[in-house]
Formats: sequence, structure tokens, C-alpha cells
Amino acid sequence: MTKLLMLAAFLFPAFASAAPSDDVIAAMKQADQAQMVLDIDRKDAARASDNLGAQAVKIAAECNTAVDKALASGLTARTILLVDGYKEVALGTVKPEHCAPLAELAAQFDAKTAAAKAEREAAITRPFKAAGLTGDKLAWAIRWSKNDYDFYGVAGTILKPAQVKAAKVMFLITGDADHVWELHRYVFMGDKLMGTTQQQFLVRPGPSKFR
Repeated sequence: MTKLLMLAAFLFPAFASAAPSDDVIAAMKQADQAQMVLDIDRKDAARASDNLGAQAVKIAAECNTAVDKALASGLTARTILLVDGYKEVALGTVKPEHCAPLAELAAQFDAKTAAAKAEREAAITRPFKAAGLTGDKLAWAIRWSKNDYDFYGVAGTILKPAQVKAAKVMFLITGDADHVWELHRYVFMGDKLMGTTQQQFLVRPGPSKFR
């Protein structure tokens, strides 16, 4: 399952069914999917999506609630739930094995990712500030560096922070071989952004296009 599909399942809760056991199965699967998303994102916390932890806390709570309602309806901890038509899960195992691990992982997730993002942004910002960038140019450099873009000068040479500071015209390339390439041209007066233009290409633009 792709991360996009997992996120879709994570962010759009399943509709409650008439049977408490079915509600538990839906909530359990939702919790498992949410944990998969957090496990993926925590490996690169600085790039994790915002508010995943808060979403996961809510899903873990809904998982616990579904189990409580099922028990209140007369089901017991020994009741066997049939998941996906073949997997047998005892109702009593859902909280400790599905709801609780998600709640534990989610509890500090957003705080940890926020700290990692702040640390990464500081590391990105540092060389540009050291080179003397301010205002529009600094904001521009930080924004695109956070998305791992290279900055190009005239003739398509990759620029270092000191060269970015001195440059009056700079370029970015977006797109890839499976889509249209777009060359973005930025004109600065000092550190103030004066204008932008874009050109589209079916193949990656060569050095002669950086002018």
C-alpha cells in the first residue's frame, strides 16, 4: 500500500456499522494503518506531515471506545473477531495490541517532529545567513532548500550560498522526465525579489536556457 493510500485511510475515518464487532474491526484496522504512517514518518521526522500525532491520538481513542462499546453490548474479551475473512483476533487483545501501541507512539509524535523540523530549518538557514542573505532572498533560499532544490545561476551552474548572495538572476528547475520540465527564473535587486518568469520544456533544459 502506498503512503498516499495509507494517509487517505488515516485521515478519513471509517463509517460506523450496525454491529459492535464490525466497529471494532474497522477501528482496529484504522489504528494499524495510522501506526504504519507514523512508523514511516518518524524515520525522517524533519519531513513528517504536520499534526499526524494529533490525528493518531484521536484514532487510538476511537479504537478504545469501539472496544468498550463492544464489551458493553455483551461481547466478551474472548469473543473472536474475523478480520478480512480469515484472520481471527480476540476482542480482548485489540486494546493492548492495536489501540495502546498507537496511543504510545502518537503521544509525543508532533512535539518530536516539530523539534526535528526546527533543527533542520536552522541548519538550512545558517549558511545563508552567514553569507549575508536577508529579506526576500533569504526567505526564498530557505523555502526551496527545505524542498531540496538546487539553485542555478546563468549557464546552469549550481550556486553556493555566497554565490546566491551575489546573484542578480537565479533559476530553479521543477518537474521530471515523466512530466513537463519547468524553468523558473528569479530576478533580484540586492536581496529584494523583483520578478519571476517560467518556461516549460519537454526535455530538461540545457545550460543555454539559463539566461
